[in-house]
Amino acid sequence: MNIFRSFRVILPHLRPFAGVMLMAVGMMLVMSLVEGFGLGMLVPILTVMQDGDQGPGRDIFSQYSAAAISFLGLNYTFLTLVALFSAVMAVKFALQGLLDYIGRYLSSTVRYHLCGKIFGGMMRAPMSFFYQRTTGDMISTAHNSTIFAGSLADSSVRIVSGILSLVIYFGLQLIISVPLTLTALVLSGISYCFIVPRFRVAFDIGEDAKAVMDKIVSYLQQTISGMRTVKSFRREESHIEEFDGIIWSFRQMAIAVMRNKVIANLFIEPFSTALVVVLMVISVTVLKVPFAPLLTFFIVFSRLAPKFKQVYNEILEILQYLPHFIKVHEFIEATGVEVPERTGDPEIPSGAIRFEDVWFRYETREEPALAGVSIEIGENRTAALVGSSGAGKTTIADLLLRHQAPSRGRITVGGRDLQELDRGRWLERVGVVEQEPFLFNASVGDNIRYGKPDAGQEEVEAAARMANAHAFVMELPKGYETVVGDRGVALSGGQKQRIALARALIRDPKLLVLDEATSALDSASERLIQEAIGQFRGKKTILIIAHRLSTVADADQIILLEGGRIAEVGTHRSLLASGGAYSKNWHLQTVQARDRAEAAR
Repeated sequence: MNIFRSFRVILPHLRPFAGVMLMAVGMMLVMSLVEGFGLGMLVPILTVMQDGDQGPGRDIFSQYSAAAISFLGLNYTFLTLVALFSAVMAVKFALQGLLDYIGRYLSSTVRYHLCGKIFGGMMRAPMSFFYQRTTGDMISTAHNSTIFAGSLADSSVRIVSGILSLVIYFGLQLIISVPLTLTALVLSGISYCFIVPRFRVAFDIGEDAKAVMDKIVSYLQQTISGMRTVKSFRREESHIEEFDGIIWSFRQMAIAVMRNKVIANLFIEPFSTALVVVLMVISVTVLKVPFAPLLTFFIVFSRLAPKFKQVYNEILEILQYLPHFIKVHEFIEATGVEVPERTGDPEIPSGAIRFEDVWFRYETREEPALAGVSIEIGENRTAALVGSSGAGKTTIADLLLRHQAPSRGRITVGGRDLQELDRGRWLERVGVVEQEPFLFNASVGDNIRYGKPDAGQEEVEAAARMANAHAFVMELPKGYETVVGDRGVALSGGQKQRIALARALIRDPKLLVLDEATSALDSASERLIQEAIGQFRGKKTILIIAHRLSTVADADQIILLEGGRIAEVGTHRSLLASGGAYSKNWHLQTVQARDRAEAAR
């Protein structure tokens, strides 16, 4: 991306802070003028030191110093000049401290704003957004990149401050000696030709460093999440080697950043020294500049050189931060397609759920995940979706939950188009239990209450009883106050599944979606889940997604999916009698189950 176009991209994100930035610029201007006034006073001070108290000279610096002293009702003496100079510079340093505070305030506020905007965008984004990104990349952008974006805002303020100071310094030098200042400008322009190429290098390094930083966070997140697998396969050393390679790349990036600065400083500092020598020779042998103005000129120059270096280094910092800000911008733009929470008809009708010629294709795939699916699930009936992996079972659940929208066709509830209903109201009527339930690092009670935040303890325990979870919860060290650990690590698979079921039931859903809820459980845990679900047959609409056919034999309706299309529909008995794919899979799974049982004896 073009550097200048990149700056245009980030400007809208800084617009909310225009007031603070303008206030900072105003303070910088005042501070620069105050500093310029103070430095200009060095001419009369040095003149008095050289010639004694003979009154103000004819130069502009002595004249404005005399006017200021007269305005204060004081005498023009050496001590008065020194006292006024000290007071002026004290004001300058006070303004500098306040300006530093404003810069930090701006940096923190920008970061807070962008981080909140990213997280809010992620919370409202459709599920397709998360299918296309890694968790580590999202974490790195929301946390690390927003820090750098905030630093970019602070550095921008510092650059403006530095440029204003440079303008004041050059103005003072022009007043002292126009030929000497123009000579310095011409010679400084030569060094500029060597410095500019380092800007592009800084931007490129920043892009590479951002990519490596994202990779570090992604690798850490993935490895820590899969630590059980890592240790089970004894792959600790290989992961150490891989991570070492990644952080070595980051080390190289850090070295490249410093090398770029060092190369730039090699042009600035030696050149500044040579420039001082050349200017001294010209001022003494050619221009015959008097001692006091000449000394003031070089005092100002001694402040100008490091200020120029500071501005240059801040520009390098900005160019290194810019790729992070661009990533933040792209992230915010990508999350801009929100799933509306409170739009559409708030009245949710009752009745059958119908899929009418529904098609759906994921953006990352060419083939449709669903192709012309037409089914009807009666109200308070139990329907089962079965089929091989990738057949489209979970896609149907995602469409029902409004995580996705059909590419073609429509889904209706009680005759009303699901897409026209209020999504928030609809989801309040749905309970979901997934194959791998996610539990938060909180208490058992809080995890159940997640389904209904305002639920009291009696409701929590009632939901746990319905899910056959109350008995084991009471055996935990602190009962419902027991913290389950990250992703529920302190619980068994069956216990986590029952907590997830209680979380779904506490909101008294009209539709209960069970996505492979028992596929990874042992027989005892599966039986407890099945018993819990069984009490709601005929009372709630239940959609069971399963691979094991034995878990859905009692369903009112079984739908077999193959390649995103409906292959067979019927009851368990009718499908067995038809002798189709369902019947063959049933007999195959029955034989496999019998063989496993005999092998276990």
